[in-house]
Amino acid sequence: MFSAEYTIIYLGFGLAFWQGTQMLSRGEISSSGEIFTVLLSVVIAAISLTTLAPYSIDFSRAASAAAKLFSLMDRKSAINPFDKSGEEPAETVGLVEIENVTFAYPTRPSTTVLDNFTLRVPAGKVTALVGQSGSGKSTIVGLLERWYNPKSGTIKLDGRPIETLNLNWLRKNVRLVQQEPVLFQGSVFDNIKHGLVGTQWENAPVEEQRKLVQEAAKMAFAHDFVSELPNGYDTQIGQRGGLLSGGQKQRVAIARSVVSQPKVLLLDEATSALDPHAESIVQQALDKASVGRTTIVIAHKLATIRKADNIVVMTKGRIVEQGTHEALIANDDVYANLVKIQNLAVTDTDSTSDTEIDEAKASKEGT
Repeated sequence: MFSAEYTIIYLGFGLAFWQGTQMLSRGEISSSGEIFTVLLSVVIAAISLTTLAPYSIDFSRAASAAAKLFSLMDRKSAINPFDKSGEEPAETVGLVEIENVTFAYPTRPSTTVLDNFTLRVPAGKVTALVGQSGSGKSTIVGLLERWYNPKSGTIKLDGRPIETLNLNWLRKNVRLVQQEPVLFQGSVFDNIKHGLVGTQWENAPVEEQRKLVQEAAKMAFAHDFVSELPNGYDTQIGQRGGLLSGGQKQRVAIARSVVSQPKVLLLDEATSALDPHAESIVQQALDKASVGRTTIVIAHKLATIRKADNIVVMTKGRIVEQGTHEALIANDDVYANLVKIQNLAVTDTDSTSDTEIDEAKASKEGT
């Protein structure tokens, strides 16, 4: 590519010189100085082109990336995130009801993720979802947050269909803690305070916001380590929280989720990426944050959900069985076999893999 560009440039030199001599011989120009003026202009243009030439590929890539970005920005969401309509109940207790919900992702309309799914999550209780990858656990989180609307069926919060609720109000009262927390470049205070956006405390005095942030940090077991940072809550944590450890980032994310005092807390594999020590601390923080809230936990590690009020075992978008840990063990079905496999194979991690779930089902079918 570059050789072609340089060839064109030097051919331009030759063409300009040849044309100049022809015009001089015909008397169309008065002196050879005019030829050199043109040649100098060509040289300057050539230097500019040779400087830009190495970046031509980058220009092409940038144009392609910009086109994709503008296309994404112009795309209209089926759920308008800026919609201000809908109910904003003065009080909520956190009763979640999923009734006959069927769902498939827009990019895979032929693949049913949830199939006529029904589940009641009592207010103030902990409900755990267990199942292999692709069974629909995280999809339930997305539907509760209204990232998508179900194909059919209804999801209710305190008896009200969530599509009739104000979207900002819904997401303020239904908070999510994910496996990989997303933190922003700024201070610890700024990151936790972000959870107040859309609440009555968003424009509160800074002193009141700091009090709320510290209370949330204490609940998330983050206050002690934050206080030991060079500038406390005003310490900069770097891009994506890179100056904090994994456990510290997760605790800041938990504090951000509970600072708005939500009634429903969603925990999507919140401890699975942490080392055992950090996992223990974060699990204590999650247990404390769950008190008095409707909590839905997605977990592969059975040790983290043994105390749940209800454990729901899922496969292919359906509920296989549900109950307390003790009841499911006594039932001696899929969950009981999972516990046996984990105790034998990975007692120290209690992680539930797809293979283990398949083995559990096969074990039960063989008996």
